[in-house]
Amino acid sequence: MRRQLIISTIILVLGAGTLYAECSRDDVDYYLSKGFNPEQITRLCGKEASPPSTLSVADDPKLMLLAAIDAKQPELTDGRLVYTEKQCLEHGISGPFGRRDRICPEITFQIALANLQITDHSKRVGIFGKNRIEVKGNIQYKVINQSEFDEVEKRALARNILDKNTVFIPIQSNVKITDVMETLSGLISENTAPQ
Repeated sequence: MRRQLIISTIILVLGAGTLYAECSRDDVDYYLSKGFNPEQITRLCGKEASPPSTLSVADDPKLMLLAAIDAKQPELTDGRLVYTEKQCLEHGISGPFGRRDRICPEITFQIALANLQITDHSKRVGIFGKNRIEVKGNIQYKVINQSEFDEVEKRALARNILDKNTVFIPIQSNVKITDVMETLSGLISENTAPQ
């Protein structure tokens, strides 16, 4: 019910005469599923008194970056990029059929933009791979559903995910990864003090 109310409110706002909508209902649903709030969606999908041909998410690099990240609730706050993503990992000894135990925690990443290094990227090719940008720096992790895991699984998490200063930021497949890297580089420069 609440979701329908939010969607209706956004559509009503976007349908107002002074706004030009760039987003379809599917776009709005997608942004809601990624954790964007109605104000952010309105900023992404419409702008007062501007012709539709001149409105673009690229007008605001921060919004462009947030829209490009393929994870839940991406935010830029206090010089940090924050998002939540489900990451799966296999651990333990292989069983009789060669399978290992698999856990898939929801992890909130907090990446400090100051002195962050972009170390690599990969592109999706056809149906293979994922768009992602590898970054190295001050990264904090918080497992959302940690209570679901036993002690062995928690140790596997700590060993394989939580003790690293490198992370892969997931990027939507329909976004040009070089544009995202350029935007991220600009935000890193803004947040890094000159030496």
